[in-house]
Amino acid sequence: DLPFEVWRTFIDQTLEFIGPHHLIVSGGEPLTSPYVVDVIRHCSKNGISTAMVTNGWLLERPMLQALLEAKLSALIVSLDVPGPAHDEVRNKPGLYRRIREALDFLAGRKGGMNLNLMAVIAAHNLEHLESLVRFAHEHPAVGGVRFQCLAQPFFSEPDRFWYRTNPLWPKDSAAVDRAMDRLLALKDQGLPIVNERYQIEYFKHYFRDPNLAIRQRCVLGEFKLQVRSDGLMSPCMYHGVMGDIRTQHVRDIWYSEQARKLRRAMLECPFRCNMPLNCDFESNMRQQYGNRQLRMDEILA
Repeated sequence: DLPFEVWRTFIDQTLEFIGPHHLIVSGGEPLTSPYVVDVIRHCSKNGISTAMVTNGWLLERPMLQALLEAKLSALIVSLDVPGPAHDEVRNKPGLYRRIREALDFLAGRKGGMNLNLMAVIAAHNLEHLESLVRFAHEHPAVGGVRFQCLAQPFFSEPDRFWYRTNPLWPKDSAAVDRAMDRLLALKDQGLPIVNERYQIEYFKHYFRDPNLAIRQRCVLGEFKLQVRSDGLMSPCMYHGVMGDIRTQHVRDIWYSEQARKLRRAMLECPFRCNMPLNCDFESNMRQQYGNRQLRMDEILA
């Protein structure tokens, strides 16, 4: 990891460059960083809202209290199944218990901090999605749940057929359809599902063919400023980097010729990677189509 001073300089430069913004701290597991609370605190003091994505293993009371005092804006906790079965797929005995203890501790204490769950839809939890939504609805600390679909892992070699050998890939398309239809019904009933309807509808098509062509170019390079733990700045895992925050000002990186080339490569990229598919699906769509409600026939190519 880079020293805190490098991150502090980067935050100050982005504030000077674009003004108050939103910073997402993810990983890997961000809570393994010894100064993650310092980063959150520095952002809060400068009017920058923050969100953190965590697997929940290190969310013990001292850390939770430190995050609250640092004024973390939003906490997103990964939870695929609302019970000990979550431990099995994550290969982490006791993980669900720690998550549940953290949620219970935050009930009545989280103040203005938003808290959502995030689940990856795969073969192991298709039958548990409704119970997860109801768990989120009933727990006083949880605001909602966001679903992502199983995708090729970050920074792995692009492979159009990676899913054929992945044991978590759901092979029963009818079961996927039933699960997605149930999520849509729950959303219509007002239960706290964060995803837009069209994304849930899209998941049904995706699990039939992950290489399905859709009218979705990757425009993340136009608005997403992302920095890796080694200081390299790039919104893309496959087409190179824009620059290095250790040696360059963020403004110079953003307007560089290297950044322009990367954006062009991203626009032409045929690969359905995790970023525009899951992490930035809605923001990537809004950048192309605006804020109106979309239909599946507008998305499918």
